[in-house]
Amino acid sequence: MLLFGFLLFIFTNSKIEEEPALPSVSVDTSELYCGISVTSPQIGSNVSFPVKVEGYISGCGWEPYGNYVAKLKVYDNQKRLIGRPFLVHKSTENNSPVSTQFILTISNLPISEGSLEFVFENFGALEKTMTVPVTIIQKPVDENVQ
Repeated sequence: MLLFGFLLFIFTNSKIEEEPALPSVSVDTSELYCGISVTSPQIGSNVSFPVKVEGYISGCGWEPYGNYVAKLKVYDNQKRLIGRPFLVHKSTENNSPVSTQFILTISNLPISEGSLEFVFENFGALEKTMTVPVTIIQKPVDENVQ
């Protein structure tokens, strides 16, 4: 009985190690928008070449296809296709668990000024598009550069 009492004392008074807490995971809720989001250039902005097109896709018919996230076609204000369509690649620096980021740089097009529409098309069975209207302007010349 003495042995039983001793074991009971040891068992009830021994330190029980607490389980470590699960790590906290934070998710950028701005990326929870379903579909495609173009973060640059902004709708209606003035841009000059090279134009950096950035954004992300996150489901709802906008899923990656291989290394691509969308097709991009550029139209003038007469709805004529300018240049050739672009395949928009996944970003190699993508680290988001809820979306696929993309970056595309358009160096030049056969147009120097005017209104354009960037039309993104998905690769899914249901055709989806997203349009970003922009205005191409001449890049300001820096007069201080000789």
